[in-house]
Amino acid sequence: MRDDKGDLVMRIVPGAATFLGCALALAACAGGGAPSASPSGSSTAPPTPSVTASTATAASSPTAPEGRNPDMGAQEASLRASLAQTGESWLTDPVQLDTPSWAADDAFWNTGVDELAWFRVGTRDGNDILQHGIGGETVEVAADGTPTWIPFPFPWQATTVVSWAPEIASDPDVYYDSLAAPATADLDGLQVSLRGPWLPLLGSWQSEQVATVDAWTVDRFTQDPYVSWGTDPGWSTYAQMLENVAYGRGTATGGWYDAPPTRPAWEDIAWADGYGTTAGQFVDLFDVACGPYTMLTWNILLTDPLQSDWVQAGTVDGSPVYAMATTSTLAELMYGYYSEDPNGMVPDAQALSLVDYARSPAVLAMPAGDGSGWWLLLNQSLSLRAWC
Repeated sequence: MRDDKGDLVMRIVPGAATFLGCALALAACAGGGAPSASPSGSSTAPPTPSVTASTATAASSPTAPEGRNPDMGAQEASLRASLAQTGESWLTDPVQLDTPSWAADDAFWNTGVDELAWFRVGTRDGNDILQHGIGGETVEVAADGTPTWIPFPFPWQATTVVSWAPEIASDPDVYYDSLAAPATADLDGLQVSLRGPWLPLLGSWQSEQVATVDAWTVDRFTQDPYVSWGTDPGWSTYAQMLENVAYGRGTATGGWYDAPPTRPAWEDIAWADGYGTTAGQFVDLFDVACGPYTMLTWNILLTDPLQSDWVQAGTVDGSPVYAMATTSTLAELMYGYYSEDPNGMVPDAQALSLVDYARSPAVLAMPAGDGSGWWLLLNQSLSLRAWC
């Protein structure tokens, strides 16, 4: 897994352990009435990204960027993809392969996730380009069968010392211009990162393409939200106004990567008097972030906000942010579960009143820039997800 700069900071094996650990924890909690961390909903599978990067040519351009650049913007990323000076070409349809002999007994490739098969996804300078799961770890195999791990395939990545590597040789200098992408993009009134972690098992959620530039696309994934906070019948009505939204970046290889939105930091909000009393990190309303490592970063959109249910709690970058009015339906539902405290998360001495809970704020609302609704964020300090 790679950080928001694309640097390799964790191998997928720890990620798989997280997946299994969360699954076991969820199974253990199921008997005690704790909610599931995985979103649910029926929809259609997302399409394989339909983009194909330009094949490199021998001719060079006087304006073609060379070398890695972590700070590349949209214009440079587009230029790199269209002029692709690094020699790669990608298959329209990746070809699944048997596990190579050099990977069979190497613990580096043992992710514990059966769906991560090997694929031939392209070629470069006479080498086959293989990936462990489409979009996953990359290996080039020479004509004589010699494999070489490519630890930093994206041109925005800086070469760093890795903590774990496969037994085969590696070449940190190889990257592919056709996989260039800027750091962020503005979509649906949100700024999203285009350098999020790989999603080996994207799932089967409905999606629509909302952006495409050269060798990358962004799809908007939607589903009905899974309500985590109790079984109050009022949720069935309120949830009809909520939509679970996420973004995924597709690449020329057919791989998908999370495109998480930028969420405000606590210290960046200018709080109104009486608000902002409980510091914390903001997450999606139902705090599904403790689910499997393969999940997208989900965001809850309130599609039909009632202005009287909200009170301005401050501003961020000049735009207003809101807290729940104590008389709102959402405050009643959220505080009802908080005060019930079924998992024993809140000591009596630390329990908040409804007013303090709302003004903490437990829930922060941000109007979407495209007018589609309001994004609802949870103060994770007041989350009752016992296993996170």
